[in-house]
Amino acid sequence: LIILLVRSKARDADIVATASVLSLKCPLSTLRIDLPCRSTACRHNQCFDATSYLQLQEQGPTWLCPLCNNPAPFDNLAVDE
Repeated sequence: LIILLVRSKARDADIVATASVLSLKCPLSTLRIDLPCRSTACRHNQCFDATSYLQLQEQGPTWLCPLCNNPAPFDNLAVDE
């Protein structure tokens, strides 16, 4: 039964197999991401390091996503697993 379900989903026109390349480096610190984070409002998959982002906001709060410049307030941040 499970194999038939998988086969039917593989033929589904709405499901498309794609590949994405994501960087492990934070765009803010250029160091490896330790705590991957992004705003729940962002539509991209790429993350930034939460610690680097919060340290930057202490210096000059803009609360904008460093990747897409959409608003990324503290309440909308989510750790990406």
